[in-house]
Amino acid sequence: MYIFLFLWVATVTCWPSTSALPVQEQRERRGIPSVIPKPLRDPIENTGVKRVLLEGDIYVDRRRNAVRVFEQTWFTRIIPFDIHPSFDSHDVTEIQLAMQEIMSGSNLCVKFTPRTTEEDFLYLTKLDGCWSAVGRRGGNQTVSVGDGCNKKGIIMHELMHALGFWHEHNRPDRDNYINILWNNIIPEHTQDFDLTNKSQTLDSPYDYLSIMHYKANTFSKDPATLDTITPKNILVDKQSLGQREYLSDNDKVRIRRLYQCNDTMCPYPNIPNGLADGTNLSVGSSIKFSCKSGYMLIGNPDRSCMKNGAWSGAEPKCLYRPVVLHYCNFDTMDLCSWTQQILDKNQIQWTWWSKETPTDDTGPYVDHTRQGAPGYYLYMESSDPARTGNYALLTSPAFPVSSGLCMSFYYFMYGRKVGSLEVFMRQGLYPDTLIWSISGNQSAEWNIAFITLKIPYITNFQILIKATRADSPYGDIAIDDVLIGRCQDLMDIYSPQGSLQTILTKPADGTINYKFGSDSFTFYKLQS
Repeated sequence: MYIFLFLWVATVTCWPSTSALPVQEQRERRGIPSVIPKPLRDPIENTGVKRVLLEGDIYVDRRRNAVRVFEQTWFTRIIPFDIHPSFDSHDVTEIQLAMQEIMSGSNLCVKFTPRTTEEDFLYLTKLDGCWSAVGRRGGNQTVSVGDGCNKKGIIMHELMHALGFWHEHNRPDRDNYINILWNNIIPEHTQDFDLTNKSQTLDSPYDYLSIMHYKANTFSKDPATLDTITPKNILVDKQSLGQREYLSDNDKVRIRRLYQCNDTMCPYPNIPNGLADGTNLSVGSSIKFSCKSGYMLIGNPDRSCMKNGAWSGAEPKCLYRPVVLHYCNFDTMDLCSWTQQILDKNQIQWTWWSKETPTDDTGPYVDHTRQGAPGYYLYMESSDPARTGNYALLTSPAFPVSSGLCMSFYYFMYGRKVGSLEVFMRQGLYPDTLIWSISGNQSAEWNIAFITLKIPYITNFQILIKATRADSPYGDIAIDDVLIGRCQDLMDIYSPQGSLQTILTKPADGTINYKFGSDSFTFYKLQS
């Protein structure tokens, strides 16, 4: 690991006249890109690199079949990093300069810091080519700075991907500004020029000078004679496209907008019957929570002030221990005494998981409790080798019968075709009773289920949670934060006023939908 310090000197800025600026900057301020020599092959094309790379240098997991992924940002604005010791001093200097320019361009809002114990971090290493994933993907996240990539501008380009930025030429409005010469593109790379509505335009104009732009001859059949991109603005020299020298003014603006750099503080956290260890409320700071004696902490014990001025993870609450029958957030290596046994050939396992699921366009990106490392959840993987009708079954330990009990948990059901999630009650040899169910796509967020437990017999009871796969690999189902306890106390957790609010609908099946006044995950279903 290389630890480096940058000396920042505060000075009174005196803007020079335009004529006193370097020619390159004069042209940029006038909106006319400067001419930059064009090599035959852009290093980000990664010719011969045997990896699944979108648009030449965006790494995706092989299971994703090169499908685009949404941006995930570093929500505290702090990006821990580690550098492989194989880099020589020149390479390390170029990496330092690249990070320094990005930090400076964000007005020190975004900060690269040497990793200590962080679980999510960038690992800069020298593999085959120049590439990075887009945004924070979780865990040890590789940024490859291979042969030919060890220049500040190329490294900045890859680090911008890691911050959450896609290529400029894929913006949904790009056809107003550039021509794509499809016949000149190497056939297997035509998808790298597809439009996407997932690019971050951030209300900024199209930028020919962006460090995220392709060169004019990227992925050309003959780079010496055939262009793949030409600007529609006649004042723009095509050879200026794809510059890898500096962040443009728009690049800097976008960093500050994506990372909401105007927000600097989080509100002071108030937790009744609890304790907060920490007084720093600025973005990037962390506070640890605990409960007074006799109380159990429900929610996130370690919260960070995020870039939007809000605390990360589920708001912690302290519940009186005698009223909590069971709580599990799956953040430890065990299942909190829940079990899963394979009963027949159609049954598959719940998977204990952190960060995003392996298949794109389905499943959570983070757990519910902590909203990131080191948080975990359980999910049923719907891709191969899972098949239609396969199911995952989770069985609770036995609980004593008591009146006025409720159960809550969070679920994530998002994808092109999602199966069903069911909750059953089991009492001894009596038939299992279905007490709650939902099916289909429920949007790309964690939703809450709230169930009143009507227990018909006096014997101990168990809860079974069953997820069933539909006929699609894009239907992951996840659960987190399972809580069983006294109904009123559970209601107090999710309703700031201590009572349920606003009955929304009452379907014929007896399921009632409620909305809590200010909970960010506002809907749950109550089985009566």
